[in-house]
Amino acid sequence: MLRVQDLRVVYGRTPALQSVSLEVRPREVVGVVGTNGAGKSTLLLSIAGILTPVQGDVLLDGRSLRNCAPEDIVRRGVALVPERRHIFHGMTVLENLRMGGLFRKDKQGVAADLEYVLNLFPVLRRFLPSRAGGLSGGEQQMLALARALMGKPRLLLLDEPSLGLGPKIIDRFFEDLEVLRETGLTILLVEQSVERLLDAADRVYVLRTGQVALEGAAASLSRAEVQAAYFGIEEEAGTGP
Repeated sequence: MLRVQDLRVVYGRTPALQSVSLEVRPREVVGVVGTNGAGKSTLLLSIAGILTPVQGDVLLDGRSLRNCAPEDIVRRGVALVPERRHIFHGMTVLENLRMGGLFRKDKQGVAADLEYVLNLFPVLRRFLPSRAGGLSGGEQQMLALARALMGKPRLLLLDEPSLGLGPKIIDRFFEDLEVLRETGLTILLVEQSVERLLDAADRVYVLRTGQVALEGAAASLSRAEVQAAYFGIEEEAGTGP
């Protein structure tokens, strides 16, 4: 479904991604893990059309997204839940959810999906008239995910959705993720927890300093292998006296 080819992104003169390639197949959960500054968020922002690469391409169903505006990429079925959620704090929960369906023209479908996300996250129903900024961190994460689902995406990009949440809320989130996978949704998930990613994903890419340091099926990778690539342990060991 998604193919990233030889992607290079720079901030000023500083490379954030260097010749990164990956693929996501239909109905997969593909994980991306790496330290802060490894290029994980840059990768998702580039796929979503918010950042423009200086090299390479992003293909959705074989068609390039390179010159597409972010709203056109949303219309083509890609939704991003950014790091730290970025909900509209001054709007109500209901207004946030309606913003998720802004680019859709099927009003009946939007109404049906509103009911769907409220059934998926029932706690949001009682907060519909409340300002979103008053929600807890876990509730805001539910809202951010529900808002993305209102766009009826085929591919969901999740940038560190567990950041700042308690263990029980994180457990619930990954349960919700499994439910979404069973509906046929394809997911590209950025996460810092190696253990959770290996449990949730079909395949994993490890980014280090803007490059793919390791990739493979989650079932065939050990936690130690991923952590070694994550921190560059083998490379560092080879530079010692």
